[in-house]
Amino acid sequence: MSNDLLRAKTALEQKDYSKALNICTEIIQKKEDTPECYAIAAHAFLFVIDDPRSEKNQNTFGNTVTNAALGITSAEDACKLEYDLRKAINEWRSSCIRAKLEAVRAKPELKEGGTLDQYNNSIVPFFYYIFILSGCLFGDMAAPYVKEVIGKTDKDAVEALRHQYEEQLKGEDPLPDDVLYDLQVEAAMDIFERTSHFFEENNDSARDFALEVGNITRMNLMVASLLIGQSVPEEGKEVESNIPMSTIIDRLKMQAGIQEYELNAIIRPDGKTMSLYIGEDVRKPSIGKLKRLYERIQRLDPTFAIPALPSIEGVVPPKSGCYVATAIYGSYDCPEVWTLRRFRDDILAQTWYGRAFIHTY
Repeated sequence: MSNDLLRAKTALEQKDYSKALNICTEIIQKKEDTPECYAIAAHAFLFVIDDPRSEKNQNTFGNTVTNAALGITSAEDACKLEYDLRKAINEWRSSCIRAKLEAVRAKPELKEGGTLDQYNNSIVPFFYYIFILSGCLFGDMAAPYVKEVIGKTDKDAVEALRHQYEEQLKGEDPLPDDVLYDLQVEAAMDIFERTSHFFEENNDSARDFALEVGNITRMNLMVASLLIGQSVPEEGKEVESNIPMSTIIDRLKMQAGIQEYELNAIIRPDGKTMSLYIGEDVRKPSIGKLKRLYERIQRLDPTFAIPALPSIEGVVPPKSGCYVATAIYGSYDCPEVWTLRRFRDDILAQTWYGRAFIHTY
């Protein structure tokens, strides 16, 4: 191994990804590149790209991996390359998820475009981009070269090598499921506590701000519930899971607590009391979901007593509400109704003929 390549490898181990990538770029420019050089470059590149959704970044990563694959000469090299790049993607995934969860916990900005909004809108697509980048290795770009070399080697020997590296990967997983689940639950409870505090402080506000408070609260609590839901096994597979049953039950109770809070939450726009979730078409499915969650807890813990469920009606708005628009849109507090209500109160109600029109309809 050349001194430059050794420097690049050391920088990578020290997580100085920019330095590692710069050294590899210099090596490539001097035409002293090797498969290991490209593998280190690909690993470092993952950590310096600003946007995995960028097609340019995906192609750059894919071309780097392909160049690494072009230089391999043995099945052992091919399996080692697979291992190195899967390890790189695992570390990148771990780093990104930790950073996102920490951003949510440290500063859950309760507004559109804030950290919670970013998390909610990016965490699911993020796993898709992991798949895309992984495909650069196992898909159409590098795979043919890897397969060609491996195809010349005894199949059992290749399987033994891959099994060896697979076990090594498992032992080196920087974010095993149990750690990820713990991080998600911690973040979810932070989101719930901060959001509920924010809601209780601001739910008695002028109409426009009350609408914003309600929308923010619903979005944030949905994220919190989703994070906890991802930390428990599928229903019916609890016994097979490595997660202790008591932990599963505790997490399901947390999720139920969030859903119950949503259904019981009261908002007071301009002092008019009403449920955050209003209308049978909205509340009935949510109550059914909460009931099924309670029943699941009871199946896992027969001593658990299912509490009284929130009412399907909730707290309805006063009769002065914009009942025509509410009937059309199905909810007193949806944005369209709020817009029409502002028009009624701020425009129509300010003139005698406007008030006559209101009285007529």
